[in-house]
Amino acid sequence: MESLLCPACGVGTNSSGQSFSSYQAVALHVAGKIMGRQDRDHRIWVKNGAAGLDLSRWSRVPSTFSNMNELAELIYPTIESALDEAYEARRAAETDTISAPKPVAVPGSRVADLARELNRILDAVDREGRQQNESVVDRIRRLGRDNKIPRQVAALMCAIREYRNVGEHEGGVFSDADVNAVRGAWNVVHE
Repeated sequence: MESLLCPACGVGTNSSGQSFSSYQAVALHVAGKIMGRQDRDHRIWVKNGAAGLDLSRWSRVPSTFSNMNELAELIYPTIESALDEAYEARRAAETDTISAPKPVAVPGSRVADLARELNRILDAVDREGRQQNESVVDRIRRLGRDNKIPRQVAALMCAIREYRNVGEHEGGVFSDADVNAVRGAWNVVHE
């Protein structure tokens, strides 16, 4: 069963610490707070929700169970309306969350395949070969500085390598958007 919360204060338990089990229990909680004369939040909330209800006499009557029940009956429609609206809002939010398209997870191995092909392209462009202790990204940057690779292409090559590193070294799983970004970068590199 879904727990109920007081619409005035957000509390979900009565004075004994038990969860509210019904709208009536919430109405009794609000009535008790109003009759306790120490809580303005509940009084103001009821006045705003039930404009025609006069609460002035309820701060002067003794706080007996019978009086609390009587006040709870008067404010019950306001409580019911607020709790129903809260429930409908939660359900709508859940439905929106359920129906929202979720990114499809793609294993990093698909990105790694493109990075391996990138190494073959670099080998074809760089006749001197990879220099000692030179990382792939350093090699790409060197080839960019030497104008053997256009600058924007070098940047996209570095992005592909970074995705590959995340996928292989950190176990990254990519969304379709990530994979599409890498594919777009790859299309530019491949041209």
